[in-house]
Amino acid sequence: MATKDFVVFDSDSHVVEPPALWEKYLDPEYRILGRHALWRQEGRTGAYLKVNGEMFRDSGNPNLPRHALWRPGMDWDAIGALDPDVKHPATEGASDPQARLADLDAMGVDQALLYPTWFAEGFFLVRDPDVAYALARAYNDWIADFCKAAPERLSAAAILPLQNMDFALEELQRVARIPSVRAVFIRPMFLEDRYFNHPYYDPLWAELERLRITDLARSVFRKGQGSARAADRAGWWRRAVCRRQRRRRPDDNVYRRDAARSSAGADTGQLARQPHVRRLDPARLYSHGALSRDEGRRRAW
Repeated sequence: MATKDFVVFDSDSHVVEPPALWEKYLDPEYRILGRHALWRQEGRTGAYLKVNGEMFRDSGNPNLPRHALWRPGMDWDAIGALDPDVKHPATEGASDPQARLADLDAMGVDQALLYPTWFAEGFFLVRDPDVAYALARAYNDWIADFCKAAPERLSAAAILPLQNMDFALEELQRVARIPSVRAVFIRPMFLEDRYFNHPYYDPLWAELERLRITDLARSVFRKGQGSARAADRAGWWRRAVCRRQRRRRPDDNVYRRDAARSSAGADTGQLARQPHVRRLDPARLYSHGALSRDEGRRRAW
């Protein structure tokens, strides 16, 4: 077997949240409300993500789990060779830490930073702030237990309930004490018509800087329609990426103050294919100072 004298770090690795997250980790008083606000249903003939009581059905082949189909050693030809008429199970390593470690070994990966999947797609659309807080605690506790299987190899990006800034700061201070939490996941979008350079988020940036925790902004783009709130806006989805360190304006105090803090942007692929991701309008972004006018005008299909 070949050996290497360097460390391989996977900075963009996803887990798939299992039903146990809702059934075991979610506070009992919120289990009914939590399943109404955000729930993933996997069935024999189809699947859907439920957000605020509204179902968003997978439009692809139900035999091919879009969220966890790849396995170590597979390439595009192997994926294309899968029989679409046969039900293929999801990759075990998506939800089981021991199986994930075996996958990392097979791929020669030493360490991985883990992101959510269903929470990435639907959590920030949850309307009820109390339920969002409960869901965030449940996810963060579950992913912390996941990483305990090998804390020297597995680390996590936590979820914050931005629906209520007091809740978000409380949860940030809590997860900062969890050794495996190295970052927080933030989806670039307007929440209550406020983008992330709005003064509402000032306490968040200050606390992240104080705690020296990285925020990971994940961008989305899609052709099609948006969430229920934006379902009447037909047309192309446009790419909208907020990377505060690289695109901040010198006259923007929020961005300027963040110079000492670590920030990152990541892939545009996984969320982009889902019909419920909120439409991000570059015209609004550059008017709020998040993107320059030229960047806002460009489309990424």
